[in-house]
Amino acid sequence: MTEEVEALRRQGRARVLGVVAVIVAVALAVWFVNHDPGPGPVVDCGDLDADPAAELPHDRHCTLKATVETPLVLTMGREDEAAMDEATRKAGLRYFVKLPGPVVAALPGGRPDVEGFKRETEHLKGFRVEGVGRVFDPDREKGYGGTATALRRAFELPEGPMRVFDAADRPE
Repeated sequence: MTEEVEALRRQGRARVLGVVAVIVAVALAVWFVNHDPGPGPVVDCGDLDADPAAELPHDRHCTLKATVETPLVLTMGREDEAAMDEATRKAGLRYFVKLPGPVVAALPGGRPDVEGFKRETEHLKGFRVEGVGRVFDPDREKGYGGTATALRRAFELPEGPMRVFDAADRPE
């Protein structure tokens, strides 16, 4: 009878280990699918005025320098009409402007340097974009399909790779 009891115990242990292995495998699979590695390090994307053909990575935070090429500004978002100061009133706006190469910048409304330049010149041509932001391909970004088409038309960009530099998107 002791051999039979030992055999039953071995079978029980094997079943428990099998169940534990399945639970661990499922937990690892769920973690792997839901794991967000974060924005990664901020890379240097260079100066587009010096190298307009620079390859900009998709979905990365980087430092970028460039000068706005055209007076055309596409404004998206809404102003807060109830706000008393300009920065708060325009905080919900994004100004899309053309940079060198197939690159468009999304500048945050309400930012003092952007609003000051825009107030003086009535456009943003010549404004120097410098700083950290997020670069992405609008054709691959969820919810940007129509925006990508509008930007291509407005700025007469050819079909093909295009990037948006969102100066308001900063790594945490």
